[in-house]
Amino acid sequence: MMSKRPVRWPARAGLLLFGLVLGLGLAELLVRIAAPQALSSPLTETVGGLDLPRPDQQARMRAPGLFDVRMTIGSQRFRAGSDYALQPGPAQRIAVLGDSFAFGAGVNDDETYPQALAQAMKQRGRDTEVINAGIPGVGTGEEALYFRDWVARFHPAIVVLTVTTNDVENDAARQLFVLQSDDSAIPRSTAELVAASRRLDALRRINSLAPFRFLSEHSELYSLLRQTISSQMRRGRGQALDGVASSRAPADAARLTAGELGWLDQQVASRGGRLFVVFFPSLPVVHPERYVAGAAFRKTEQEVAASLARSCARRNIPFADMTAPMQVEAKRTRALLYYVGVDEHPNAAGYRTFGRLVADFLVEDEGTPPGADVKSRGK
Repeated sequence: MMSKRPVRWPARAGLLLFGLVLGLGLAELLVRIAAPQALSSPLTETVGGLDLPRPDQQARMRAPGLFDVRMTIGSQRFRAGSDYALQPGPAQRIAVLGDSFAFGAGVNDDETYPQALAQAMKQRGRDTEVINAGIPGVGTGEEALYFRDWVARFHPAIVVLTVTTNDVENDAARQLFVLQSDDSAIPRSTAELVAASRRLDALRRINSLAPFRFLSEHSELYSLLRQTISSQMRRGRGQALDGVASSRAPADAARLTAGELGWLDQQVASRGGRLFVVFFPSLPVVHPERYVAGAAFRKTEQEVAASLARSCARRNIPFADMTAPMQVEAKRTRALLYYVGVDEHPNAAGYRTFGRLVADFLVEDEGTPPGADVKSRGK
């Protein structure tokens, strides 16, 4: 009778491991060919139910063939690593709120639009310091709560809210505010936000671990999975808070953003500051020749900017739609102001142009007192 051959578990385990590595390698190659991704260190953590910049980090952002930049976030959660006294000095303090366009995705610390704004204000003879309070991947609601919970303690005299087209969609999906019958909006409680964000918080903690941080910076497959899961969890948080977040009509979404804008204006004014709102256009609108089939998107962006202008006019908030000036600059210089390809954020020239335009807007409106009849630019 023949004896059974011993099972070679090490060999089988090695074969299984080889197959797994080979499969992941092929999946990585497929993503790089079919759906290339920009790569970034995990930049945020969940605090009090909100996505906030993770303090004290040197991060990396890379888009193959376009850029490879390093980003510094200081101990106070602001880009560029600067620390600010809670009480401003003689220089006028400006805080810039916004998403990745305000944060400066795709460029180095000294090339962001808040940095360009600071340089442009200095060139215009204004003694200012500019805080970059941008957070990648957020909407107006999160930016408003970030001001209340963190930025307000630094007592900025001017707050510049930077709005992009996807802010309205983000606000509708995340439901951090509740729209009232009079079209005002009030924030949900911190307890509600924390309870709805537990899974997202756990994901943020996992991504901050060294092995997953390495994957975030080097694997396009992992980047795709991380972004997909994060997006679904954010929407899940909105569903948990509201129950119908994914079915909001565009008109309701615009009303919610307008209500959040009004709430932020009250918060800024109650702390002795003044709110300015600027609209940052996107690549398909500034460079339509790059998006021949982008007519529908351009229409949507135009509607968002127009809605924002009406909301600011009703509340006497200074507003500037920078679409036309950015288009003029692109035609004048015949230069691209945005990356084209895997990533479509502004490039260094685009951020520099936008910072200069915002400086012009602030200086021109400097003599208009709060509460006066303010006319919106770019209408």
